[in-house]
Amino acid sequence: MFSLVFVVAMNVCIPAPTIETITSHIARRAERDAASLMVLEFQKEWTEENTTSPDDVRLKHSKIWRVRGHAVRFLQTLREEDGAPKLKAKPELKSLDPRIEFLARYSFERAEPGAVTIDGRPHWVISLRPLEQTTARDDTSEQKLLNRIAGLMYIDAELGFIRTATGVLETPFGVNIIGRITDARLWLEQAEFAGVIVTQHVVMDIDYEIIGVSRKKRIAYRYSNIREAPH
Repeated sequence: MFSLVFVVAMNVCIPAPTIETITSHIARRAERDAASLMVLEFQKEWTEENTTSPDDVRLKHSKIWRVRGHAVRFLQTLREEDGAPKLKAKPELKSLDPRIEFLARYSFERAEPGAVTIDGRPHWVISLRPLEQTTARDDTSEQKLLNRIAGLMYIDAELGFIRTATGVLETPFGVNIIGRITDARLWLEQAEFAGVIVTQHVVMDIDYEIIGVSRKKRIAYRYSNIREAPH
């Protein structure tokens, strides 16, 4: 299961930066990580659970990849799907850093209480709202969901990364012909590992309807066993 992040309001005794300064700080840190020569290895796991009944949560699908690469760009190789080994899967080149995606997808404002402490470190609090739909990719159900999320990001004031982001669906939307996403909650957590930023968890709880029947599911990405790999 994913970890809990405890957030405590605080007064930060340094000048409050503008939203432009904060987002520039995030972009510069992402660029620095992208230029890193450190090779990392880790496991990436995707799960989809049926959560319609809280007393009967069922795993519907799962995938596990072995991932290796530099900072935010990796080669991932599928090792297991729905519990069955995948022995001949070909590596795929992927970008696993959500920071640039967030900066391109949303508009931002400073949010109350302005600053908080997480694990003893100061973080800026900013709100996010989707940009105009015509400027964002909208070609998959997941992209449509992300394009309609609004919420909060907690930015490490010193290191310039998204420590935690949370969001909720603002606008329900249709899926295919018979489906409709009616509500959703997003949760993301990142951390610093050996001088670069890595994503740890992305969780989406989704309420949807199919031919008028209400259902719920949880989609989760988890990144574990992160380690520095030999060159």
